[in-house]
Amino acid sequence: MLMQSASVAPNGFPMPRLLVSVRNAPEAQIAVEEGVQLIDVKEPRSGSLGAAPAESIRQVADICGQAVLLSVALGELLETPQVYLPENVLPAFVKCGLSGCGQRPHWSDLWKKRMERHAELAVAVVYTDWKTANAPSSAAVEVGCRTVLLDTFDKSKGSLLQHMTLEEIHCWIATVRKWGMKAVVAGSLTQSLIVPLLMGGADCVALRGAACRGSRSGSLDRDKLRQLVREADSLNVSGTDSVTV
Repeated sequence: MLMQSASVAPNGFPMPRLLVSVRNAPEAQIAVEEGVQLIDVKEPRSGSLGAAPAESIRQVADICGQAVLLSVALGELLETPQVYLPENVLPAFVKCGLSGCGQRPHWSDLWKKRMERHAELAVAVVYTDWKTANAPSSAAVEVGCRTVLLDTFDKSKGSLLQHMTLEEIHCWIATVRKWGMKAVVAGSLTQSLIVPLLMGGADCVALRGAACRGSRSGSLDRDKLRQLVREADSLNVSGTDSVTV
């Protein structure tokens, strides 16, 4: 039996404006209670897209149920051993990073093989610090996903705004949407950036550290999370496209 939580969203389900990353079931429960509609499960201490243990993914999927969309991080493509989606869990989104693939001419073949079971769910990840990550800079074009995530690889080097101006981010969003893809923006973002990014055309803003006590490796803070949800809900974005998964 498939765990369809954040699981399978029907065609036409609107893309939530806010994604919050959790590492385990207790954090997922807090996120659901505070009204988060898109939950990402990862282990932040294992990197930008660090994979959580399989049992944590299963537990988070159970908590999300049918009402909340689930996203799962599977680490980096070249990591060994590779992390795979647990059986009986079918999320709405699956993502895998491309660090170290910059010098691999056939990395897209490896990526497609890794994602062959999740082709319709796969998210293309673009690291703005792709040189540091030794990752390809044109990932979104080469793998042809429906959704693209802009993120930072090295969290010790500051937020996305340390690598790109807000205007440059808006231009990136416009390009992605011109390709007919959804644009999700992440990278150690703060609450103050939610509205400007959504106003700039982002389909979704992804956060972790801004919802935690201390750094992104800390525990989820209910009060901070509540403020983030209110901030995202405060903006009445008209004409928001629907996500097809």
